[in-house]
Amino acid sequence: MSVWTTNRTRFHKLATQLTADPDTLTGNFLRSHGIIDHGQFIPENSVNIAMCTTTNDKFNIIPDNAKLKVEVRCYEMSEQKRIDEEIREICKTPTLKHAKISVEGGINKPSMEKDARAAKLFELYKDAVRTAYNADATEWTAGGLTVANITSEYKPTIDALGVDIDPELEHSIKEAVDVSTFVPRTVALVLMLGKVDEVLQ
Repeated sequence: MSVWTTNRTRFHKLATQLTADPDTLTGNFLRSHGIIDHGQFIPENSVNIAMCTTTNDKFNIIPDNAKLKVEVRCYEMSEQKRIDEEIREICKTPTLKHAKISVEGGINKPSMEKDARAAKLFELYKDAVRTAYNADATEWTAGGLTVANITSEYKPTIDALGVDIDPELEHSIKEAVDVSTFVPRTVALVLMLGKVDEVLQ
């Protein structure tokens, strides 16, 4: 257990550190600690120990092998590259004597970095919502991964303009879409697409 705890700490130290007290996760508190609030208190860099497995299937035998799956998410590609390098450095010095660690994989999806043209694209969408429904669209940044992470490397991209879902049920067996949001969101999207050349030129 001490080996697992030590290695987990070494990996987690690479992530942006947040307070353990959720009552202090206010916008002012985060700013005072140099943390940018993306709307859901999602840290700049997160390191998730997603899975730990072994080929051992006996309860009373210490396994001679283990496989750890680590997922890293960052808002900037430079941070993805930095953490990838640091993970590889950590694995060169196993905590357990005589243990050997091999690293497979690496960065397989880029960060969706916001640029000036993407910001302009969202302004067009806000104008479309205001024109069609006299309402305000709120920009919301999440920590998820979609095809937008790839397209944003080449073209200004905004994401999640489809039907709405309950964020508290997302990725659960009770996840469901709100079909009543389909028509208004589609109308706003079509209006925005009518002016998208302003951004792409």
